[in-house]
Amino acid sequence: MNNTKTSVFILQTNDSLDFSKYWGFIDLCISIITCDQLLILVEIQNTLFQAKNKAVLFTNINDLLNTLYTLSETSKKKHNKIPLDVNILFNGWCGYDLFSEPINWDKIYLIKDDKYLIDRIPSYINSYVLVLEEQVIKSFPIKRGFITNTEQQGLRLDINKGADNPSYKYVAVGGTFDHLHVGHKILLTMTAWITDEWVVCGVTDKILLKNKRFSDWIEPIEARIESVRRFFYLINRTIFLSVTPIYDIYGVTVVDERVGAIVVSEETIRGGEMINEERKARGMKELDIFCINIIVEEEVVIGGESISIKISSTNIREEIARRRETV
Repeated sequence: MNNTKTSVFILQTNDSLDFSKYWGFIDLCISIITCDQLLILVEIQNTLFQAKNKAVLFTNINDLLNTLYTLSETSKKKHNKIPLDVNILFNGWCGYDLFSEPINWDKIYLIKDDKYLIDRIPSYINSYVLVLEEQVIKSFPIKRGFITNTEQQGLRLDINKGADNPSYKYVAVGGTFDHLHVGHKILLTMTAWITDEWVVCGVTDKILLKNKRFSDWIEPIEARIESVRRFFYLINRTIFLSVTPIYDIYGVTVVDERVGAIVVSEETIRGGEMINEERKARGMKELDIFCINIIVEEEVVIGGESISIKISSTNIREEIARRRETV
């Protein structure tokens, strides 16, 4: 059993992806938590996750992850819980039973309205359950228009839309994955989301990162690869993962015909376009490019308090360098 103490917060989806009733409870959970890791377990017993072609729901799931991770990061900062490692799992889609894992449990959080979910928790760990009472958050929505209440916006998800669109057996993703943070987690989760079988992940070799700010504090590539492997094992165990170093922006994407799509961020979309230019020059089919929205810098109003969050590997390295200088 891992010695890391872990808590889990369980929430239930509905077809409109309205999670607003949980925001205050997640903030409360993070404020009282004393362990090392919090897993937000999304129960997916609805039609949304029955879609045959999950790529058509790419934007919706991306927004869901952005909302939950942004709230978590904001609450961590608000309550001085920065070291807390928060990860989001989709129960069922992850491919394993979380409560059968050899986890060193701290607490299993449920809200009062979802007490029926206790029946899904094995009796031998029922003693870890803590039911949270009514907790209302005054405000949360971020300036950049993440989902707030999709039902009020009239959004109804058509799971048959795009059923004839191609699915992807092989999907590529690349990055530094230095000091793995929520932006990386969203990128990897969304890559797995649209993949039927394989994720091909390229991790940038340090030789290409020498001009990065605070490059002395970039993690060794072995550590970055291992972080990707560990996170992927946590979020999904039904999809194969190939993770290797890359020494240019292309990696295997310009030699492997099986790759059908690539997932990029707003910062790296030009790299995806360059890959397609090179594939076209080689007579290969161009990749479908999926671009995620990630948390870069946001100002969030939560409980009447304005909190600014800024997440990047550079900021993390800068903070490490600053702490080392003061030692």
